[in-house]
Amino acid sequence: MIKGIKLRRLGYRTKKELNKLTAKTIGGEISAMEIEVEHCKAMLDKAGGIRETDRRRSVALEARAGDLLRQIAEIRKSDQSYERHLLGLGKRKMSASAARRIEEIEHAIERKKEEIALILPYRCETKDLRPVSYYESTIKVFEQAIKRYRTYLSTKQKKENRVATWRALAARKTGTSRDIAASVKRQLSTYKYCPYCGGPLGTEPHADHIYPIAKGGLSLDSNMVIVCKECNLKKKDMTLGAFMRKYKLDPEKIKQALLILKKDF
Repeated sequence: MIKGIKLRRLGYRTKKELNKLTAKTIGGEISAMEIEVEHCKAMLDKAGGIRETDRRRSVALEARAGDLLRQIAEIRKSDQSYERHLLGLGKRKMSASAARRIEEIEHAIERKKEEIALILPYRCETKDLRPVSYYESTIKVFEQAIKRYRTYLSTKQKKENRVATWRALAARKTGTSRDIAASVKRQLSTYKYCPYCGGPLGTEPHADHIYPIAKGGLSLDSNMVIVCKECNLKKKDMTLGAFMRKYKLDPEKIKQALLILKKDF
């Protein structure tokens, strides 16, 4: 689960940064942003039900809490907040008065948060004390980023598919389709059951070419599927249609399983 600053950073990735990521990682980041957008929209809906006077008061309290946080940062940054060492050697230690002042400010911030929680109960229930402006800006930034990520991902996947197709075509021409099938197998996603017979995959699942190599099929992700050992040995070089007819398998169930796995058939 991506949270906090790391999550917020997703909305500002550059194309150079995206180039370093796999399609699976980009897909995961899109999902994370979509979840956060839904959360922000839900929080805004709840915020819409409060009185305008309460809203203004909560905004003022949030602004004051922000000022207090800046005061803590200034105290920590100031040289006067640290004890002086002889010849300036050794690690700097914060003075007792500065530490006490920071503690007082932190208590004041907690009181502000408690007041906000009383004004806006939904903030207390969800334990989300971020200002309303955060939800609004996050929705805007993430919706734009999701659109940009999807466009990039689509282009990236098309390019990867073209490369994989060229590689598979070259392998078919040189008779090495089964050699590259092993590398494709490692990338295949699996269904909880065998997509052909509906039984368990077993301890030794096989990778089957939906359209067989013997009939011109390619070693591509879209043409390969993980099935149980028994089905693969029975199917051999048969087409999927011939295999279903011979063993009286349910075409609709097989079609549904292959659609879930995004396979061509």
